Amino acid sequence: MLQLLESGDKKLVDCIADAEDIVEAIKSMADREVPGDSDEAATPAGDEEGEGEVVALARRCLDCLGMGHRTLAEG
Repeated sequence: MLQLLESGDKKLVDCIADAEDIVEAIKSMADREVPGDSDEAATPAGDEEGEGEVVALARRCLDCLGMGHRTLAEG
């Protein structure tokens, strides 16, 4: 998704931005909390890093859409 948004194709970016279900899925991923180092023993190696990467990519997608990242508490 991020590669599509970074393509610079305005028509494509507008289509993605207008797809409410896609935008909501991206927001949902971006709002996930990644466990900190204190939970490391409870999390199998690599899971936390992979989840953190997905969250970071989702936040970058929101930035490309001009929506920035806001937590659910912020509205």
